[in-house]
Amino acid sequence: MTILNKIRYVIISSIIFSAISGLQAQSTSSVNNDPLRFEILMSNKMLNEIHLDVKFIESLEITSNNLIMLSSSNKFYLLGWGGIKPIGQKLADTVSSFAYSPDGYLMVVRNNELCYVDTTGNLAKVRNLPSRSLNIAEGKDAMYFFDYNKNKNKYPIYKLAKGDSKLDTLLLVPSPITAVAEVNKYILFSVGNALFYFNPKNKDLVALTALEKDQLLLTQ
Repeated sequence: MTILNKIRYVIISSIIFSAISGLQAQSTSSVNNDPLRFEILMSNKMLNEIHLDVKFIESLEITSNNLIMLSSSNKFYLLGWGGIKPIGQKLADTVSSFAYSPDGYLMVVRNNELCYVDTTGNLAKVRNLPSRSLNIAEGKDAMYFFDYNKNKNKYPIYKLAKGDSKLDTLLLVPSPITAVAEVNKYILFSVGNALFYFNPKNKDLVALTALEKDQLLLTQ
């Protein structure tokens, strides 16, 4: 699946997460009946027209200015209504995944290391990770790591709490994990075409929804 399709899915999944978040909080606010409207930020045709020959990794973030941050293996880009442009210098290292920390640092997975982008624009190592095939996701007070390598028997979700140095294993599932998000202290994660809900406190695991068999659910 291309990064452009992932942008489309992140919009759809954000709506799903928002709905679930409202249910968990048992919100009594009135429902907005205005119809949803989608507009295209970038398509394959638009990308070809600007002659940007870049292979993006399957990771993205929303910046504080509501721009979409994308990345190749060694350079970051910002996507907005005005188009797409590179930011910063080319990295000497290979980026496989990235996300903002609760403190606002841009955290990057490099091989089996967790790094952050320092003030010079380079990657500074924070700690080792248990695998080279981990993606990263942001929580309110923690970072989450999940395994997408298809050549394993079990796929973990790890939690690294703010100010902690230990990776906690939240759960293991039998299939590759494509995305993780924290909503109201609960964990939502997708496996293939299915979306699951996990309660870290009592270890409840519930299947919430599933798309068609040949569709992948990708979120950030």
